[in-house]
Parts: sequence; structure tokens; C-alpha cells
Amino acid sequence: MENKMKFGQFIAKKRKEQQMTQKDFASSLYVTESAVSKWERGVSYPDISLVSEICRVLQITEHELITASEDYHQRQLEKRGNYFLNIVKTYSAILYGAYLISLLACFIVNLVIEHKLDWFYIVLTAELLAFSLLNLPLIVSKRKGLFTVLGSFISLNLLLLVCSCTREETGLLLHLYVHLHFMP
Repeated sequence: MENKMKFGQFIAKKRKEQQMTQKDFASSLYVTESAVSKWERGVSYPDISLVSEICRVLQITEHELITASEDYHQRQLEKRGNYFLNIVKTYSAILYGAYLISLLACFIVNLVIEHKLDWFYIVLTAELLAFSLLNLPLIVSKRKGLFTVLGSFISLNLLLLVCSCTREETGLLLHLYVHLHFMP
């Protein structure tokens, strides 16, 4: 009986923290107010099928609901995980911006100085190589190693091809590559 009381008090506390009445809580779970009242008074437990929905509404973990206590350690781990996830997202956004700005600058300078694109392709393929090594592993969720190695291999070969060709051949090769891969 003591466990039911502890459980009921925990649900009542969390419901009040969410600034919900028993009626609001019951309607969000599609149960009656009397059912919520029974849970909070320790008369009965909620149905097992409601556990995940109760957790969602009360913004708690299932472990916290089952043990009827706050899991500070788990919440701390989740905060740290979110913190590092935000760091990775920021890092990626900065790199994407750097790629874009440097490509745009090289594109403009190459067109202004030489009135055609030639060494811009070297910068483009070099950045493709950097992207495949630094950002591709963060984007791909499965088979990261395979995609990283494959992406860097293709990028490196493109870079070597672009560097070894004359200016005219580079433009023709890239035009042919784009035409074959992206045009219907």
C-alpha cells in the first residue's frame, strides 16, 4: 500500500508541476477523472498501456514513473548528451558556412581575374574531400566507415583528376560528369 501511495504522490506532484488539473490530465490520457484520482490516492495503478503516454504528458522517463522518483543522474546524462549534440550541430554549421563562403569567394575571384573557371575546380574538389572526411561521418547514420572511405576515395580521385588535367580538359570533364549524373 505504501508503494501505491508513493506512486500516487509522485504522479500528483508531476501533474501539478505541469500546471494541469486532474481533469486536464485525464483528458490528455483519454481516461476518467476518477481514474486519475484513484492513482493519486494510491487506490490503483494505471493500465500498463498508458505508461508511455503518462510519461510523455508529465515529461518524465519511464524509469522515473516506475520507481516514483526523479532520476537526476539520467536527466544529467540527457542534458550532457543534448549539450554535445548542440556542439556537433554548431561545428557542422560553421564548417558548412566556411565551405560555402570559400567556394563563393574562389568562384568570384576566378571569374573576375581570369574570366573563366579553371582553378576553382581544384578548390571545389579539395573541399569535397574535406567534406567527405569531416562532415560525412556526422551525416550518415549507418555504415559510416564505408561511406566515409568511399566518399573520400571518390573525392580524392576527382581532385587528382582535376589537378592532372589542363584547364580546358577540366571544364570538359566536369561538364561531362554533371551531364551524365544530373541531366535526364
